[in-house]
Amino acid sequence: MLFGATALLLIGFVALGTEAGNWYAVNATVQHAADAAAMAGAAARSASGNMAVATAAARQAAQFNGYGDGGGTIVTVTDASTAYANSSAVRVQIEASIAPILLTLFSSATPAVKVAAVGVVKDIGPACLLATSGGLTIGANQHSYSCIYASNAAGADSIRVLSSVTGDGVYGYTTVGTCPTCGTLYSDRPAAAYQPSTTNPYKDIYNGVSAALAELRPTIDYEAVPPPSGSDYALVPVTAAGEFNGTTYAWQTGRPLYVYTSDVVINANTTVTLVPGLYIFLGASLRIEGGRVQCMKQPQGTVPCDAADGVTIILAAGQMTDPGRLVIGPGAEVALHSPATLLAVAPNVPSPYPLLNGMLFYRPATVDQGGDAGNPAVDISGSAGTHLLGGMYFPNAYVRYGANYGQDPDAGSSCVVLVAATIDLTTTPSSFPSGSQCTTTPTPRVRAVRLAG
Repeated sequence: MLFGATALLLIGFVALGTEAGNWYAVNATVQHAADAAAMAGAAARSASGNMAVATAAARQAAQFNGYGDGGGTIVTVTDASTAYANSSAVRVQIEASIAPILLTLFSSATPAVKVAAVGVVKDIGPACLLATSGGLTIGANQHSYSCIYASNAAGADSIRVLSSVTGDGVYGYTTVGTCPTCGTLYSDRPAAAYQPSTTNPYKDIYNGVSAALAELRPTIDYEAVPPPSGSDYALVPVTAAGEFNGTTYAWQTGRPLYVYTSDVVINANTTVTLVPGLYIFLGASLRIEGGRVQCMKQPQGTVPCDAADGVTIILAAGQMTDPGRLVIGPGAEVALHSPATLLAVAPNVPSPYPLLNGMLFYRPATVDQGGDAGNPAVDISGSAGTHLLGGMYFPNAYVRYGANYGQDPDAGSSCVVLVAATIDLTTTPSSFPSGSQCTTTPTPRVRAVRLAG
């Protein structure tokens, strides 16, 4: 009798321990499913702006993790944007019944667990590099300051790291693609894949600037070299071949913009001083093969352009031609700064041009003129003396870039932001001062899915 009584008690304790362990394991599994569903819902809502799309994504994620609606499971998806002050916030609650093991010996009740999670998309920080579609390759040592290397490209090589990145920033964020080689990065935080797309603050430039250029073209006398007296633009250079060789050239002030309809080539042993303003190449290339190109507030002065003054260079399609190429060769020294406000240096330009505030280079998208690894549309290397500060936007171009290495990260408002279809950092080491130092140049923002705390 004593054994029977104690055996029943012992079995009860064993049953209780077994059930507790099972409940704990199921609760953890259900919580993981709720976490994944909430994050999927937040990502979908951020991308679509639609709660119905977010709900469908959350339910699908829960089902993929074994907890779809039905069979003793209830999945509830609700809008949590007000409670968490985040427009992407999605709350997922999962209530799932547990198949009892020994509990049926003592009770007919069916136990259940109920868990919840809230997913949000948060701003992580500024991206100094953004490859929009063709991916980012890091093949030479990079040194970055407080910024993120980002890619919105799809596929397994959204970011390819063949060398290393050092600095005090966060690196390697991708969207639908992955970064299988990001283990070679050195950074404060690890790389992350399958994140929401990085925002592109330059995406609206094309329509506004293209319309302005269309208005500008009919007013340009393509045969006028130099331009007629009194015209509001300057068509330079005055050399027929467009080549600058072995001497010093300085642009004169007094013009709101400078227009080029033939290639400009700057060769070795040449110094070219640009004054603050807007420089437009219509169907023409800018090739700085050597020498030094600088921006000065005075044509022959010694005061370099700064955050208030600078140049914006556009390579646009001409009347019958595609945009030209931009080349800065390894023997060139180029020190150029973008203006904080374009109207401050070119006050009479057409109204859409303020979209280019803080921009140093812009080359619009064309159907098939983006170049490739063998012939990039934009090929920027330069010597150790090449410092390019400002925004650079090449929406469909293959860009090979290696400049700014050794740039002082504490140089006031120094800022480098490069956005292009494909970015190849394989020529020479580069440096990207960015982050909080970008005071006038619009900067892409990297976003990531997180669980709300």
